[in-house]
Amino acid sequence: MQKTLTLIIIIIISGINYKTLSQNYLFSGRVPHDTTWKADTIFITNHVKIDSGVLLTIMPGTVLVFDGYYHITSYGNIKAQGVFNDSIVFLKINLHNLNDASTYEGGWNGIRLMPRSLQDTTVFNYCRFQGGKAINPFTPFNDESDEAKGGLLFCKDCGNVQITNCKFTRSFAKRDGAGIYIYKANNVIIRNNEFTYNYAQFKGGGIFSDLVYNMIIENNVFYKNTSFFENYDIGGEIAGQGSAINIWNAYNHNAKCLIKNNYFSNNFSPFGTVVESYWKTRIENNIICNNHGVSIVNGNSSSIPLYIGNTIMNNLNYFYVSGILYMSPGIKIINNIIWHNYTDYPDDPQVFSLQNKPIDIRYSNIMYGFEGEGNINEVPLFVRPTIAVGDYIDGLDADWSLMDESPCVNTGIADTTGLHLSPIDLLGNPRVFGGRIDMGAIENQHVLQNEPALVATQLQVYPNPGYDRLFVVVPVGFESGTFELFDAQGVCVFSQQVGEGPAVFSPNRATPGIYFYRLRQNDLVVAQGKWIKSN
Repeated sequence: MQKTLTLIIIIIISGINYKTLSQNYLFSGRVPHDTTWKADTIFITNHVKIDSGVLLTIMPGTVLVFDGYYHITSYGNIKAQGVFNDSIVFLKINLHNLNDASTYEGGWNGIRLMPRSLQDTTVFNYCRFQGGKAINPFTPFNDESDEAKGGLLFCKDCGNVQITNCKFTRSFAKRDGAGIYIYKANNVIIRNNEFTYNYAQFKGGGIFSDLVYNMIIENNVFYKNTSFFENYDIGGEIAGQGSAINIWNAYNHNAKCLIKNNYFSNNFSPFGTVVESYWKTRIENNIICNNHGVSIVNGNSSSIPLYIGNTIMNNLNYFYVSGILYMSPGIKIINNIIWHNYTDYPDDPQVFSLQNKPIDIRYSNIMYGFEGEGNINEVPLFVRPTIAVGDYIDGLDADWSLMDESPCVNTGIADTTGLHLSPIDLLGNPRVFGGRIDMGAIENQHVLQNEPALVATQLQVYPNPGYDRLFVVVPVGFESGTFELFDAQGVCVFSQQVGEGPAVFSPNRATPGIYFYRLRQNDLVVAQGKWIKSN
């Protein structure tokens, strides 16, 4: 009866069709030679060890259920390659006491990749990991041993690792890296994954890494991860760095990390959502919104990072800054929107350094202003932003696209030579549209260029507010163009040709509300503005 109930729970959690369940067995102990696991359910009843030089292949649709605080430790290699509609699942059923560091209960001990002789790449593709735990209940709260690191995936001197299209959820680490912990590797790719509800007490709720030579973190979602610890026994000491990501490689001048096209939302840490201490870090096209803690922390005083094309909005912190905290005067911050990030520190700075070092910030929209070429201080005008700061507002429900009237459209850096921009933005659209890049992570796909001053100032659209008739009068000498009206969601309500002289339209399809118009000529936007339809 117990086994039947367990299988029913597995079916519900893993989403497996009951008709496919035909093969289930128990496993523990060594994997001494190349092995393929292909089964509906494998119950792991004790620790598993993959010998040096051995390859374990796990086939799509296999579910591994851990019956206790057991791990799979590999001195060989693992290739777990699921497919889109048939993933591989690693889980523990009962997660009660998962986040309790005083007991082994509530989790399994993750996959632990150890130093190995194989030069091949370890691969996890379309896998789901749940309920990993890394603790020793008999050690102090600040235990720095390997036992306290890597809730779901622990990698040490593991060569090359590729993790794609996976889900890491509900894990716990007494120390660092609840989702993934990596110490010393050559090339690591973490792409198209989801990290949710992972909790590390010290560093890296989603990911922690140190001494990785080349690291790519791209197209992932980090949501409701935590790095936080408060020790009431010694006066309430608070710890926690990098609720989503905490990455280090400060002294290797050839090491580099790319963090691109990710969503960071509703994560919690007193010190940083993204903490980076590489020599060369590039943070590009990311949305960092509604987190608790500093949005980005640059922790290497001699590094040369580039933060370009990010949207950093509505984050909350109670120490110093909730936007960007930097240590290095070599940092470059270009084409970013850093707006409405709140802190209790005087003047509520959006970009801050304890050492007051001057830095290169250009073509960015920064609340309260910041000295630098092309910088502005204007409301960004997103399509549907969150309504308040902090991690209690769901940032993933927002639309961080720029409205056509946004001051961030076509006002990014004009000369992008040498910046090696990605050809696409966060949504996969062209990164440069309309002849000039926008500020922020998402490129507006409507406005082709800023309007020429003559047409923009002489175009008349009235009455405004209006109701049943809309008059459009273009300047003398304007031959022909297209007048378009968009609702607040960016949907075109109507599009009509106009020429010299007045034109009259009946916006019958438009319901009362705020609309945005633009006048196009030869595929160029020559004027734009706001129109209100009254009741």
